[in-house]
Amino acid sequence: MTPSGGVSSIGPSAGRTPARWVRIVGFVLGVALLAAAAYVLVLQRDELARCWNAARAAPAWIVLATILLPLVNWLLTSLIFWALTRRFGSVGFREMSMLIGSAWLLNMLPLKPGLMGRIAYHKAISGIPVATSLLITVTALLSGGVGIVLAISAQLAIDGSLRDAVPARVLAPIVAIVFALALIPGALFAWINARKGRPALTGGAAVGFAVAVRILDTHVWALRYFLAFNLIGMEQPYGVCVLVSGVSQIAGQFPIQFGLREWSVGVSSAVLRPAATGVTAAAAVPGLTVDLVCRAAEIVCALPIGLISTLWVYRHIRRNRA
Repeated sequence: MTPSGGVSSIGPSAGRTPARWVRIVGFVLGVALLAAAAYVLVLQRDELARCWNAARAAPAWIVLATILLPLVNWLLTSLIFWALTRRFGSVGFREMSMLIGSAWLLNMLPLKPGLMGRIAYHKAISGIPVATSLLITVTALLSGGVGIVLAISAQLAIDGSLRDAVPARVLAPIVAIVFALALIPGALFAWINARKGRPALTGGAAVGFAVAVRILDTHVWALRYFLAFNLIGMEQPYGVCVLVSGVSQIAGQFPIQFGLREWSVGVSSAVLRPAATGVTAAAAVPGLTVDLVCRAAEIVCALPIGLISTLWVYRHIRRNRA
């Protein structure tokens, strides 16, 4: 998964049974979806072999960029949470980067413990109440959704090749669904906060900054998919990759660690492929393969970053206690 501050785990505290069951069901469903993706790839082994052969012949710089670009997502996500958090407590950018790096790795585990770990750290070290940390996370979710919507809208406005390549009857409903799913979760949690008498958002210029950074982050995602499609010999227009990146990021907000994002990318890239005739298992293979490539790159980056970050956080807590 890309760097995450735990946005997809918003909900009741970890100690409440409903939230725990939601996460358990999400984990089981994610494993099932991932197994289904693997099964489809096995059935389409000839197509998978062609993708593998294309990857082996790809230029080294494409391979290197595909592997390392998740690090940019990590830093941009850290920048968003740092901007939204620092007005509530003393939090440095390096400190936030370590927290997000640790959460990145921890959220790959069952039940996504990264969010609660970061919130507990802020309460113990930064003096930020749990309710405020949840408010920051809601704001990050909503500003992220706005950023995704703006990135896609701008791409549609300036990229005539995207509108020409994909029929309007296909493009319009997908864009509408992406817009709705990008904005509804954050708006819903903001409304819940307002109903409970809490501020709906953190407010201030930090929100606008977070939106701008998420637009940049969406394009980094798009570049990753663009390179990964080229890596397996299934080039897609950059505009299509921007739409796919929006779908991918939205899927990552749900409490399902693996599987959902792969299928979202597989199906959306099959539908958005120029001159697509329908969604079949074979048509979804390139998207499934590409997202598994991106997932593998994230794991390669998350392991060292997550371990180093977790060690840093542990030592920082010990120093503060001493």
